[in-house]
Amino acid sequence: MYLVSQQSQVVTRRDCKSIGWTEQTPTAGIDLNPYFTIGLSDFVCNNNTTIVDSIVLYEDITSTTAGEITLWTNPGLIFPQDIGSLISSIMANPPGGLIVYWEQLNNLNYPGQFIVTVNVDTVNWFEWDASVGTVSTLASLNATGDVLQTVTGINSPLDFDARRVATTLDINTNTVGNTFVQHDDIFTLLNDPFNTTKHTDPLTTIRGNNIDIYTNAIFIIDAVKITYIRNPKKISLSLGIDCELPDHTHQTVVDMTVSGILEGISDPRYKTHEAEVGKNE
Repeated sequence: MYLVSQQSQVVTRRDCKSIGWTEQTPTAGIDLNPYFTIGLSDFVCNNNTTIVDSIVLYEDITSTTAGEITLWTNPGLIFPQDIGSLISSIMANPPGGLIVYWEQLNNLNYPGQFIVTVNVDTVNWFEWDASVGTVSTLASLNATGDVLQTVTGINSPLDFDARRVATTLDINTNTVGNTFVQHDDIFTLLNDPFNTTKHTDPLTTIRGNNIDIYTNAIFIIDAVKITYIRNPKKISLSLGIDCELPDHTHQTVVDMTVSGILEGISDPRYKTHEAEVGKNE
């Protein structure tokens, strides 16, 4: 929701000369697999009304002859009594080629959602024809086989597509703060020898959901740490998602609400209530 600060782990040579590096890409395993994300409160619990009867991966949901894999069949869980058993039920014993995670996998974080990975070597029909676009679909179904909701996969590696790794042995690693620059200024600054990007002060821009960090010949970026304010989780008593505010702020919120109501109805208790709140603070 809001980026507060960002830092880079900078790699340089000890003699400050040009650093050698090579591009490293994921070679095997789960890093190369596409994945789906499905929300517990909307996809699995059908918008907080009922638990779906099954979740199925379709090669192409518009074709009756396409392949399919049933990820999960409801063993009789009902909403909202069995929410506590639902997560473990879906994660237990997935079919071959699919693995289910809850909320986090590697550098992925999806609060309140499952992450479903697809092993494309095992599920060899997944997105088999690139000419027709993204058609393989994960769907939730009711008892009569009607499709309730669908999602398409994210066809990118779960980790870095590629990263630079230093080939120089005599290196330094330091953590420094980044400097954010507007897009209309970045190229002017990069061409200015006094204000260009430096290993002590990398310049960055923001492009959609990406942070672009500008380097030069003497340094590469090994990692980035960001501090940010995220969107809060949706409160759902039935799903066990409570308010994320600290406990000590709950009474403050109640006091503010009471003050607003008393002031709105011009109740003489308003001044007394405000005085008591002032004492507590």
